[in-house]
Amino acid sequence: MSKLIWRAAFVFTLWALAGSAQTLLPSQDAYFVPGNGTNFGGAPSITVGGSGSVGLVEFDLMQLPAGTTAAQVQRATLTVFVNKINVPGSISVNLANGSWSELTVTGTSGFPGQGASVGAIAASSANAYVTIDVTNAVQGWIGTPLSNNGLMLTSSGGSAQFDSKESATTGHSAILSIVLSSTGPAGATGPMGATGAAGPVGPSGPTGPQGVAGPSGPSGAAGPRGPSGPSGPTGAAGARGPAGSTGPVGATGAAGATGAVGATGPPGVIQVVGRPSSNGFGGYGAVPNPLPVTAAGIFASLGNEVTITVPENAKVLVNTSVVLGSTATDGATGLDLDICWTPQGGSQSGGGTYLKIRQGQGSASAHSITRLIGPLAAGTYSFGACYHTTNSNWNANDWVSNSLMVLN
Repeated sequence: MSKLIWRAAFVFTLWALAGSAQTLLPSQDAYFVPGNGTNFGGAPSITVGGSGSVGLVEFDLMQLPAGTTAAQVQRATLTVFVNKINVPGSISVNLANGSWSELTVTGTSGFPGQGASVGAIAASSANAYVTIDVTNAVQGWIGTPLSNNGLMLTSSGGSAQFDSKESATTGHSAILSIVLSSTGPAGATGPMGATGAAGPVGPSGPTGPQGVAGPSGPSGAAGPRGPSGPSGPTGAAGARGPAGSTGPVGATGAAGATGAVGATGPPGVIQVVGRPSSNGFGGYGAVPNPLPVTAAGIFASLGNEVTITVPENAKVLVNTSVVLGSTATDGATGLDLDICWTPQGGSQSGGGTYLKIRQGQGSASAHSITRLIGPLAAGTYSFGACYHTTNSNWNANDWVSNSLMVLN
């Protein structure tokens, strides 16, 4: 079967408050055998454990939205596809301690050291996906970008092979899935409270000392006793005494009234839900091969639906990604893809010509749809991808993934 070219794209065009899910493919991957000078950067598989082989995989976090912080990372997972099991066992995942290049790394030069442990995954069966939580590692890389040298895969007892980004058969390279969130802006500052009442006036200072008396005028010569003359003018006033000391400060007035509460911020995210699959694919469900033909106007589910209970007037942001393909000589045409939802005990809604697709011979492609549904009545609903087709050539399908956010 030709290589399946697949990319998962989550495009959330919601106001600044909404979170988002990001899916990254490797920027480089390789493996090396200690003591062996051969470069395996272009190999279709990453071998781990055989002859002590060590796997390497790195992701470019510059693909995340500008300004992303470590605190916004709610969860991050690494998913790899096991294409062959030589010896079942545990695969250890560690940080790669040092830079390396896919084109030059060998078992004798250019390989990084083994950093802190991230965890372990069990490799027991071939043709299966395995997933490990790498939230702390991704948060560390965002906080310190120069520390991002990717991950190292080793095994002391097992031996397995995983699809690399150069795989030409199954073509399932590693995936780094990151769920981000953010908070709404703060409300406006309330108005300033009223000014408190003025304190009482302090007591008056003491009276200053009395000034000195002015000099007396000279006595006149004694004349004959005449009539009494008019009284002489009043003498000049004495100098002003110094000012008294300042009285104590009055008591502080009562506190003003509390300002009004700021405006309520915009609505936030109630819940983020991803659908775990029952077949071990870690969030991805298998699509039927071939797709059953549907009657006119009928949209059928692609499976792996997410069921959740929502409050009154909630809105649901649904994202679905699916890989569809055909091996027929003339490819496949006439497939309408949409998102459908069904209330518990009710009838299905959605199912229009939201995305009309066709596929050439011997190939498959990833398709993604995002829809904002609501407001809805309170109750339990199932959400997922649905399709309508009258063409039976859709016979090389891979997986379907559904995720959603509930908004108030």
